[in-house]
Amino acid sequence: MRILIFVLCMVLLVGCADSHHMCPDAKYAHTRLSAAGTAYIALPADRFYGKIDYEGSGAMVARMLQAALLDHMAQVDIGPVWEKYASAGKSARQGGYTYFFFPTITHWEDGATAWAGIPDKAAVRLVVIDVASGNPVSSVTIEGTSGMATSGGDHPQDLLPKPIQKYVDQLFKG
Repeated sequence: MRILIFVLCMVLLVGCADSHHMCPDAKYAHTRLSAAGTAYIALPADRFYGKIDYEGSGAMVARMLQAALLDHMAQVDIGPVWEKYASAGKSARQGGYTYFFFPTITHWEDGATAWAGIPDKAAVRLVVIDVASGNPVSSVTIEGTSGMATSGGDHPQDLLPKPIQKYVDQLFKG
C-alpha cells in the first residue's frame, strides 16, 4: 500500500512540473558574445493558434529576451514594430548594433490545463546574427510545456523566461 501511495504521489508531482527543451544548432556550439557589445531584438510577430490571436505574445517574448540580455550587456533595444528578417537586419545595421536577435514564435497555446488536461505550450526559435558580418553566430529552438496538474492561471509566457535566460547565459560563457 505504501508503494502505491508513493507512486501516486510521484505521478502527481511530475504532472505538476513544467518541462523545457532547448535544441541549439550544433554548428554554433562555441559561440561567445561580448558583454561590451550592443543588441537589437527584432519584435516577433504575435502568434495565432487556431482562431485565437495571442495579441502581445511577440512583445512578451522580446521583453523576456531583453531582460536576459541585460544581465550581460548595457544596451539592449527592441524594435518598435514587427519587421521581416531583412528589414530588421537593416535596422540593426543602421543603429550600429553589434548583435541582432531574430526571435520567431513557432507555437503559442494557452491550453485548458486545469479543467481539460490540455497543457500550455510555447516554442520560440532564436537566431543571433553578428551585425558587422551579417552571419548567424547562434541558433536555438526553445520549447516549454506546462505540467498537467495545475490550479489554473498558467500561461504560455510563463514557460519561457528560465530557458531563455539559460540560453543567453551560455552565450556569454562560451
